[in-house]
Amino acid sequence: MDEPTLLPALTVVFAAVAVLMAALGLLYSPVAFGVALPFGVAAYVFWYHASGRLRARVVRSARRERATRARFQRSASTGPRGPRFGDQQRMGGGAQRRAGGGARQQRTRERSQFEGLSHEQARQMLGVSADATQGDIRRAYRERAKDLHPDRGGDEAAFRRLNRAYDRLTAE
Repeated sequence: MDEPTLLPALTVVFAAVAVLMAALGLLYSPVAFGVALPFGVAAYVFWYHASGRLRARVVRSARRERATRARFQRSASTGPRGPRFGDQQRMGGGAQRRAGGGARQQRTRERSQFEGLSHEQARQMLGVSADATQGDIRRAYRERAKDLHPDRGGDEAAFRRLNRAYDRLTAE
């Protein structure tokens, strides 16, 4: 017999044994209830598998696990707030910060983020005019971000460029 016909047959047999043992437990000895319980559990597991619900649950659980793992890997590689204070010390940034060079390096990093991107190029990327307000820039950014976001099938490099353009236009 193959699996599709074997599981319903096993389900029926184990359920019948469980019912028989429960009836014997009522008539003769409570020990039979102890024997009926594993047979009832086995019948339920066989039925759950034969109905396809067990497979669907395992597939859902695996998808959820993959999504959680991917989300964790994304957030671990680029955290929302950057490294914590202790992490910076372990990476060597603590001594420079204590010496007074930390703020200067931070400003240099912020400026280098915009290198090679003029205001005109940033406006072209967002599709806004030179006289656009901050609200117009924000709306244009959000519309473009919907199309370019990597979670929606967009290109990650293009999304980074869009973020740089938005930062360039809103930095001053």
